[in-house]
Amino acid sequence: MGSTLLDAVRGLVGARVTDVGRTADMVEVGFDVAGAEHRLHVQCAFRLVRGAQILLGTTDLGYAENRSDTRAAAFENRTTMFDRNARRLTDRFAVTGYEVVLAEVSEIGAVVIEASDAMRFEVVPTGAGPAECWRLFERGSDVHHVYPESADHDEPPDCSDDGPWPSLD
Repeated sequence: MGSTLLDAVRGLVGARVTDVGRTADMVEVGFDVAGAEHRLHVQCAFRLVRGAQILLGTTDLGYAENRSDTRAAAFENRTTMFDRNARRLTDRFAVTGYEVVLAEVSEIGAVVIEASDAMRFEVVPTGAGPAECWRLFERGSDVHHVYPESADHDEPPDCSDDGPWPSLD
């Protein structure tokens, strides 16, 4: 993992959390970094926890807020449990200033962003292929920090015994 990617994530320390939501099935988290809007786009497993309670997770996209709605209708109408909880959290972020106190990335691309009041954002890549799991960028910038860094290449990763991955034997 490149130092630029790690530095970009660590650069969120001190930022204010502004919002959480989605575009289609991609989770979006907003941060105000010294007056500049930064976005974290997540296309893998994601959850937002506070202490020992999960407040929001990608699985919530599959559950309708109103049990009489179908999953498809709820997703289309933005009335999933995810949407409801994301709206409530965004409202809370607007009133209460949640500041990022820690932001780290593991060697396998898992992201943990801790904010004040025991709020923690967790991003967990779950695939072995080169598909994009998440990206962090400043809105309006051409510089996007993407994990895995191979996601912007056309070639699949080398899974042979002599490649960069351990043998699956």
